[in-house]
Amino acid sequence: MRTRKGVAALAVLALGLGHASPAAAVVTGQIFGPGSESFPIAVVPLKNLGGDPGGELGARFAQVLSRDLDLSGYFRLLDPKTFIENPQTSGITAGEIDFVGWAALGAQALVKGGVTTSGDTATVEVRLFDVPGRHDVPQASRRYSGPRADLPRMAHKTADAILEFLTGERGPFDSAIALVSTRGGRLKDIYRFTFDQDEPVKITDERSLVVNPRWRPDARAILFTSYRQHFPHLFQVEVASRQVSRVVPGPGVVLDGAWSPDGSKLLVTREEGGNSNIYLLDRGGELLQRLTDHWAIDVAPAWAPDGRRFAFCSARAGSPQIYIMSLDEQREPVMGARWPLSRLLLHARRPRPPLPRRPGRQDAETIDPRCR
Repeated sequence: MRTRKGVAALAVLALGLGHASPAAAVVTGQIFGPGSESFPIAVVPLKNLGGDPGGELGARFAQVLSRDLDLSGYFRLLDPKTFIENPQTSGITAGEIDFVGWAALGAQALVKGGVTTSGDTATVEVRLFDVPGRHDVPQASRRYSGPRADLPRMAHKTADAILEFLTGERGPFDSAIALVSTRGGRLKDIYRFTFDQDEPVKITDERSLVVNPRWRPDARAILFTSYRQHFPHLFQVEVASRQVSRVVPGPGVVLDGAWSPDGSKLLVTREEGGNSNIYLLDRGGELLQRLTDHWAIDVAPAWAPDGRRFAFCSARAGSPQIYIMSLDEQREPVMGARWPLSRLLLHARRPRPPLPRRPGRQDAETIDPRCR
């Protein structure tokens, strides 16, 4: 995380939460970046509430969460060897916690919770406690349920919630990157890279040229363009099952696409007669509307967060530029951005000669900090 001014100061928070009511536990101030203040926090392994007799899942959750908070640069993690309570016999609600003892250790915040398992499903309830104030902080407390394999992700989401509460900005720990890479051989494939992975994980096996990965809004699938049939067509791959399906049926060249924020529509670039334009399709790939009709190249559509406008790259002014167009009103597109440039597409760039292939070369085509 880069140094920045935020909306809450950890140092001020450490003093202010002790005198605040649970309903008004947010103290405004300034934060000057990781390392400027070390906020002492204790992360206790989750208590076994059923199905985790050895405490392995609870310990794993605490390990991942502690690592995330430590990497953020804002926290000083207390040594578990100094903890005053046994995680498997002590309580997990404010009325059952020895806040005096935790304060004596120097803890300003405390994370405790429980885990229940049934078959392959794990349910986690985790709470952030204000030690000086002797109460829990509902804004940063969470409950998750999912496969056991998702336990690290539950910890990442908890770290994001704690960081958002304390700094006003959501953490990066539950983020994922979809990228294309040649690390698996001569041709490109789609890879997925998460915060806690040492190496990207291969998602597709196209044995062809693959470009333009885009996340589906539910983060369970990635949209991409493949030349497996010698011409570009739009496909999506389900991240969990690796199942690949074609999104836009029928003949015709589809250069790229993007899901609407609610996942109900698609913006795609279709090429006809050597010219490309932007089209609006429904979820099943059926045509709803042709949005641009110009002799110049219109490519790389990207939705605005409100789902009512989109940006795209066009050469209609003589060189590639970013334009914005509304779906509600059929007007000529307007050059320039009316929402942050960081939320625009990453694909709108000046055409360039093909780069020489290098082993392991990769392009990060889509970066989504929300992701899932």
